[in-house]
Amino acid sequence: MGNKKRLTFGLIIDLLTSWETTPYYQTLILSGVGDFARENDINMICFITGRLESTYEWEKSRNILFNLVTKENIDGLIVVAGAIGLNSRKESVTSLLEKYAGIPIVAINEGTGDIPFVTVDNLSGMKQLTDHLIETHGCRNIAFIKGTENNYEAGVRYQAYLKSLADHDITPREELVTQGDFQFDSGVQAVKMLLDKRKVEFDGLIAANDNMAIGALAELHQRLGTLPENLPVAGFDDAEIGKQYSLTTVHQSFYDQAKIASNLLLKKIKGEKVPQKTEIPTELLIRSTCGCLLPSVTKVKVNEYKFSNNPFTQSFFNNKESILTALSGLNAQLSKQQSKELLLLEERILEALYSEMTTKSKNQFLNAWNRIIFWGIMKEIRLFLLQDILSELRRNILPCIFSQKDLARIEDLFQAARVQIGEAIQRIETSYKIYSFLQAGDLDVFGENLISILDREKQMQLMYEYFPKLGMKHAFIALYEDQKKPLVSSNLIFGYIGNECCDIPKEGLSFPTAKLLPEQIMTQLNRERYSIIVQSLYQGDSNFGFALFDYHDSKIGKPFEIIRYRLSVAFNAALLIEKISNQAQNLEIEVEERTKDLSVINEKLHREIHEKQKVEAQLKNALENLEVYNKKLHNQSLRDELTGLYNRRGFMTLGLQQYDYAVATKKSFMIFFADMDGLKTINDMYGHPEGDVALTKTADLLTRAFRNMDIVARYGGDEFTVLIADADASFINSIRERIDRFFEDYNSRTDKPYVLSISFGITFFDPEHPSSLEDLIIKADQMLYEEKQKKKHLKQNDS
Repeated sequence: MGNKKRLTFGLIIDLLTSWETTPYYQTLILSGVGDFARENDINMICFITGRLESTYEWEKSRNILFNLVTKENIDGLIVVAGAIGLNSRKESVTSLLEKYAGIPIVAINEGTGDIPFVTVDNLSGMKQLTDHLIETHGCRNIAFIKGTENNYEAGVRYQAYLKSLADHDITPREELVTQGDFQFDSGVQAVKMLLDKRKVEFDGLIAANDNMAIGALAELHQRLGTLPENLPVAGFDDAEIGKQYSLTTVHQSFYDQAKIASNLLLKKIKGEKVPQKTEIPTELLIRSTCGCLLPSVTKVKVNEYKFSNNPFTQSFFNNKESILTALSGLNAQLSKQQSKELLLLEERILEALYSEMTTKSKNQFLNAWNRIIFWGIMKEIRLFLLQDILSELRRNILPCIFSQKDLARIEDLFQAARVQIGEAIQRIETSYKIYSFLQAGDLDVFGENLISILDREKQMQLMYEYFPKLGMKHAFIALYEDQKKPLVSSNLIFGYIGNECCDIPKEGLSFPTAKLLPEQIMTQLNRERYSIIVQSLYQGDSNFGFALFDYHDSKIGKPFEIIRYRLSVAFNAALLIEKISNQAQNLEIEVEERTKDLSVINEKLHREIHEKQKVEAQLKNALENLEVYNKKLHNQSLRDELTGLYNRRGFMTLGLQQYDYAVATKKSFMIFFADMDGLKTINDMYGHPEGDVALTKTADLLTRAFRNMDIVARYGGDEFTVLIADADASFINSIRERIDRFFEDYNSRTDKPYVLSISFGITFFDPEHPSSLEDLIIKADQMLYEEKQKKKHLKQNDS
């Protein structure tokens, strides 16, 4: 990558995931390495390579990026070996890493050969978990779902399970052990194997990771209609989905593993000696799926108040330092700077609480608490930490209470503080939904425009316009000059650094593929520290280039994958059209050159005339194909690719036509705006492919529920909208009945482990007092939100 003074770290991970939905380990590792690189002024290049020996064509197409990791690009490499080798033999990972001879390497999860690696204490963590089920819950027949075969961590966790059984004189039973693959569905299949095929009884269940544990819980819930009582279920990892279901598990910090691996890599680059294996501790997290109460609940429970013998003032000052010490213990999961800032805010909280309890002043404590909430939001810290801080503060303050009056007053303050946290969480969720909606809208507009443009120069202009809006400080796109020999040379066709477009001629800049960028562009980029991801551009098994995007650790996620896909579709179409056009042009030139030679004999002239006619026919056929292809692309721009319904653009196009007609003819119509219930839960529990099935089926049910003359559309994400033509308020009850009947009929006949349902709002267009189409949609969305809130309150009342 040229003469660089600043070090550059490389990172190989399999996939990109999203911070905004569920931060899986890839995002946490990327964040850990990124933070270390930023703190130490090190460049960062992340290669999204997919897994080795995958059965999926789309993942195989990403494997080409393994070849772009070279000594010219990076000074050292971090590899998430357990992830990229999840479906392959260990020898395959070893063979891959041998190609990087001469590059200092540190692995995460597991090592190979003499490569240093960072892992967690899987043995102690899993043994503590198994011990807990045996000693606390009296389990003697514990089922175990193993992780992927030949995976290092899966093997250690299984051995820990066996060791715990042996330490408690329990004979292991083979029929209680099932083979899994770390995926959600293998947890489902394990329960089916144990109960339906083997027909064994068990009094506890442990899975080698949280995904499989949640899959097992889902299957047990499907059978019992509720979560199992007296059957402890536990996992390993402390994944985000496990927190949602209060899963007892073992916490491992992927972020800490990444930062430690980065530190080891820096030492190795400097020639310092590093250990072969670095093992960091795990932590047993007791939650409700094993039958225990949550720690946050047990901290809040107070069976008996013992009032202090001293006035509040004296008791408070006697205990102030111990209270701050207890609170600082909860701050340990934050960075040093964040922990220091939070401790200062906690000191102010104590001062405000003391002032409010000893004077007639009001709202000092709640105002100080609100400042902590605002700080947490600005630092992007999960606000559930504040719940723990509040519980710890309450636990330490109650012994200072001198009277029943003080007790009532301070309990009111703590309750109000919890309400503040709840409202803040709700505001964050609402603002994120709005942000996601707006971002999705930007991506939709960008994608539709990109696909509909077949001219490369216009495509470049569109990217220059949209990429900065999506938060990308730098972006580059290169296409392989020969797709049959992609690793030889590539052509940079697009690039900008900061707000400045790179000087790229119309024909592009040619460079050796292994360098990632032309020398002069890399020199510009190296003026400041950078963090970029490298993604493959492909469709099916056809690789035609790669993209490099600047990223921020806190925002990396699904939008980058959506952009990659849109670019791949657009460039594939443009390359096809360009190929057809060049073929036609070359044939025409060839004909013109032949007709210029007047010395050619008559027979040769007849042959050339015939050849020209053939070329003209081919050109005509190519132009006809091009016209058909353009019409197809236009139709695709109005239709949703997944459901076949109109998309947002199609709905607004047809909806405005219907609106103009209604205004002119004084006709009424209605706007129906709906939102699927529980799509996120379906995605989290059963995977995004199943979520797509649920979306498609919902679209089908809505299509059947409305008339052919109505405009049915997928507005975006899990939202649908319908323009009901020539309809008035009397239609509302009929619409509700039809929708309820179709969805109830489907749910009664399907064997899906979830129920399909929607919430919706309906607005009426009055030709005597017309509102705009956009205002009608907004009003329907507001009515949808009110219905959602009603459902939520009903659910809370039922529980």
